[in-house]
Amino acid sequence: LVLSIALSDADLNAVKAAYGLATSNQTTFLAFSGAFVTDMSSQPVVPATTGAALQATLVVLDTTSPALVSFQLDMTARVLVLSFSETIDANSITPHALVLQSAGNISAPGALSLALSSSSSVSAENSTRLFVNLTKADFDEIEQLDGLAVSFATTWLSFAAGLIQDMAGNSIVPVLGASAVQAANYTSDTTAPLLLSFDLNMGSLTVVLHFSKTVRSASFAPTYLALQDMSVGGDAVNLTAIAGSPSASATSLTFTLTSGDANTLKAHYTICANAQACFARIDGAGVADMVTNAVVPATVAVANLTRDHTSPTLVAYTLNMNANTLTLTFDETVNTARTDPAQITLQAAAGTSVLNYTLVAGTLSAPNATIVTTSLSLPAVTPIKF
Repeated sequence: LVLSIALSDADLNAVKAAYGLATSNQTTFLAFSGAFVTDMSSQPVVPATTGAALQATLVVLDTTSPALVSFQLDMTARVLVLSFSETIDANSITPHALVLQSAGNISAPGALSLALSSSSSVSAENSTRLFVNLTKADFDEIEQLDGLAVSFATTWLSFAAGLIQDMAGNSIVPVLGASAVQAANYTSDTTAPLLLSFDLNMGSLTVVLHFSKTVRSASFAPTYLALQDMSVGGDAVNLTAIAGSPSASATSLTFTLTSGDANTLKAHYTICANAQACFARIDGAGVADMVTNAVVPATVAVANLTRDHTSPTLVAYTLNMNANTLTLTFDETVNTARTDPAQITLQAAAGTSVLNYTLVAGTLSAPNATIVTTSLSLPAVTPIKF
C-alpha cells in the first residue's frame, strides 16, 4: 500500500528553508507517532521515533526554477520587497542584477532605468520574501533621474537569471527589460530634506548647500535663505536673488551670489568674518525635494569658508567743487573705517611730472559701501581751487 501526501506550499517552503534537510537520501528521514495513520480496523501504525526515523529510499530533488511573484517599493523606508514562488537562498543574490524601470519596456521612448549597486544590503533569512535595502547612492540617483519610481505607474522591475537561486541551486526565471513586472504596491517618499551644511567662497561668490537628499533645483527660492553671524540672533542678511541659475537637481546645490547681495554681506562685516561666525538659515519654503517635500527649517554652520582675497578697484569718481565732496565708486564694498583720504592725490593729467595735489584731510561717509563720499576740509579744497 502506497500513501501519497501532497505537501502544502507552507510546509514545502519551510523544508527548503531548513538548509541541509531533505537534499538527498542521507539527509531525509521520517519520524511519526502512532496517531499518524490507522489501518481499516483502526489499528494505529507502528510509530517511528526520532531516534529510529526511517531513511528515504528515494529523494527526487527540486529542479523547478523559482519565479518572482510580485514586488513592492517603499521610497520612504528605502526598501524593495521581493516575493518569490518558493524559498530562495538569500546568500545567492546579486543585487546589481536588479533593474528598476519607469516603463514596462526599457526601450520605450523616454524610459528611465537604474541597476542597483552591488553594495545594497539584503535580508539574510532564507524565505519566500527578500528585503533589499537601497543604498543612499542608489536612492539619490533614483530621485535625480526624475521620473523613475515616482509613482505606481513608473515603478517596474527586471532582472537576469543570475539574480538569485532557490535552495536547490536552481536559477530564477528571468524577467526581461522588454516585459518588466510592475510593482504590486508603491509607497511614495514622504521624508523631508535636511540642510546639513554649506560652503561659502567670497572670492568667487559661490555658495554650496549640502542636503540629506536630492532637492529640485527649480524649487530653490533664495529669498528664504539668510547668512548670519550667529546660530541664533545676531546680524543677518537675507538673499534677494542669485546670479544666473542654480546647479542641477542633486544632494548639493550650487549658486552664485549677486554682486548686490555680496556687497551687502561685506557691509555687514561680522557675518562670515570667520568660520565661527558663519551660519546659513533656511526656511521651509526655501527648497523642496523631487516629490515636493519641503525642506525642514534649520540653521547650520559653514563647512568650508573662503575669504575674499581680491583687492577692490576704483571704477569711477566724481569731484564736486561746489559741495566740496569727492565721491568714489568701487567694484565692491570697502571698509570706510580703514579708508585714509590723505592717500589720494589729484593730478592735472596722467604722469609723474604734472600739477598735482595730495589731500591732507577729509570726512568720510559712515557706512561701509561701494560708494564712498569724502567731504573735503577747507584746507584741502583751497589749494585745488587756486
